[in-house]
Amino acid sequence: MNLKRLFKDSALYTAMNVLSKGISIILLPIYTYFLSPAQFGLVDYFAAIGAIVAVTISLEVSQAIVRFLPDFKKNNADISPLISASLLSLILSFSVFVVPVLIFAEHISFGLFDTYDYSHLVRLSACLYCLHGFVHIFNSILVALLESKKSIGFSLINTVCNASATYLLLVNTELRVEALLLGQMIGAAASLICYYPVVLGSVNFTFERSALNQIYKFSLPLIPSSVGVILAMFTDRLMIKEFLDLESLGVYGIALRVASIMTLITTGFRTALTPIIYSSHEARDTKPKIIKLFYLYLLMAFFILCGVLFFQEMIVLYLSSKEYMGATEVVGILCTTIFISNCYIFFPGLSLAQKTASISIVNVLGMIVNVVLNFVFIPIYGILAAATATLISALFTFVVHFTLSQRHYALPITSSRLLITLMVLLMSVFTLQKVL
Repeated sequence: MNLKRLFKDSALYTAMNVLSKGISIILLPIYTYFLSPAQFGLVDYFAAIGAIVAVTISLEVSQAIVRFLPDFKKNNADISPLISASLLSLILSFSVFVVPVLIFAEHISFGLFDTYDYSHLVRLSACLYCLHGFVHIFNSILVALLESKKSIGFSLINTVCNASATYLLLVNTELRVEALLLGQMIGAAASLICYYPVVLGSVNFTFERSALNQIYKFSLPLIPSSVGVILAMFTDRLMIKEFLDLESLGVYGIALRVASIMTLITTGFRTALTPIIYSSHEARDTKPKIIKLFYLYLLMAFFILCGVLFFQEMIVLYLSSKEYMGATEVVGILCTTIFISNCYIFFPGLSLAQKTASISIVNVLGMIVNVVLNFVFIPIYGILAAATATLISALFTFVVHFTLSQRHYALPITSSRLLITLMVLLMSVFTLQKVL
């Protein structure tokens, strides 16, 4: 394993994430100034639906790209058939999705919100989901080819254009939720214009059934898995809206924004580590290095989490107002959930063995645990129950994933050591949460 390349790419992706989150944090007080908690909750609700759309309508072809492109590059094989097949799949699947949504937007709005007033937001969101799908596949291609600088550059264009457009629309128009959706669309469109010549400039468009079969054989079994992951992540928001109200969802959304500080470490590791593992997993020194990186990840995550807990009230007040102070009740739990839910990247056995059906079963089970806990306890304990249920399901999913992964790609760490490490971390976090 090329650790130098890993740390370099991880540092670049982390720097980009810091900059992106920094821009979002700077603008969040502006968003909360113009948007009420209910309107902010509406934005989060559409984001939750979008996450589900992203993994179902795209048929998870981006995961196949990340899995197979490193091997193609390593063997100097022609990547054109694989990329052509993935783009064709995306064009067809999103066409089938967007057209009916545009036609039946009024009915969808009434079904979701008991009013036709949000039909224009439904149409905007459908177009946004489509743009995000293509941005994601282009970025996945660059990541899989280890083109970290280009990936980061285009992501930065997306972020800056999104932030600038949203700010101008909020300040100069009467648009509110629409401004955030349109800003994201402008950012995605700007980055796509840049992605196209760089990613596809040397690709000869062709269609090979074998390439499409290779993609679908790997990606289709992952759809239930990814839906399970997304529902495990977003069930809390969907059920808060159903059992409580959009205002509670808005407060919870601020807590999630604060907790997203954890992604400063998770994004860098996840984006850089996965393609490198796929390309060097057979090397003799890879396994012990992965475990060392895992412990480093836990240590860094713990210190960042402690920092967030110490300053959470100040952060919430800076990002919003006293209307959102209820967010401090769940910030620590959500921070813990984010770094636990990303631990699976250090245990790639199921992916390397292409046991995508097993991955799906694990994640669907985690989703079921989350749904049941949210359904039972949110009406009683509110947003605290939502955050705790999500953490429990994340722990359950990771432990089962770890156990199965070790059977196919055993890393030098025992189950008992892993559980003790996680328990110490969790007890430390909850102790700090109570003390502070």
